[in-house]
Amino acid sequence: MIKDVNGFIVRINAGGQDFGLTMGSGGTREIPGNITIDLLDHENVDICGDIFEVLANLKDDSITSIYASHFIEHVQNLDSLLNEIVRVSRHGAKIRLIAPHFSNAFFYSDVTHRNFFGLYTFCYLADDRTNFVRKVPSYARIQHLALMKVRLGFKSYRPFYVRHAFRRIFGMLVNSSAYMMELYEESFNSFLSCYEIEYVIIVDKQ
Repeated sequence: MIKDVNGFIVRINAGGQDFGLTMGSGGTREIPGNITIDLLDHENVDICGDIFEVLANLKDDSITSIYASHFIEHVQNLDSLLNEIVRVSRHGAKIRLIAPHFSNAFFYSDVTHRNFFGLYTFCYLADDRTNFVRKVPSYARIQHLALMKVRLGFKSYRPFYVRHAFRRIFGMLVNSSAYMMELYEESFNSFLSCYEIEYVIIVDKQ
């Protein structure tokens, strides 16, 4: 059941405005102006409901951007979600998805995690427009998705400030080029784990 007390779904479907969505927002509003969606009715949630049910109620080509941080690893049917994202997104919509990297030890502590993510995951699922040298098969590709950028995120927790600073500096080195990212994931991910990975994707319907 969907709870949408402010009528955002009706406003989106009416058209004429630019709307961005934050999927699995939890109790925070990371992207100002985005409509937040979550299964739990937190204080900052605009639409409460299952993401598949919410998207099913949106018209085609009605959304201009989508953001999700540490959400897609929980989704059972990722390909179905991506197809729905394509359907509701306008041409040129920007999709930012952040998920735990497969080397993150904390990933395995959460029994609700369903999907693993690495440097090449969305190279399988989208048209790869990055500078990665390694190429992967296209049999799992979702139409109209173009992968533009991938970034690896390195960090630690309070009170481990020295560790955090070291990881941030290390991350700057790794993210300095596609070559360094590929070198890290192939050869050094077991030496120093990566906390998360960010994918920047464009919906290309032309």
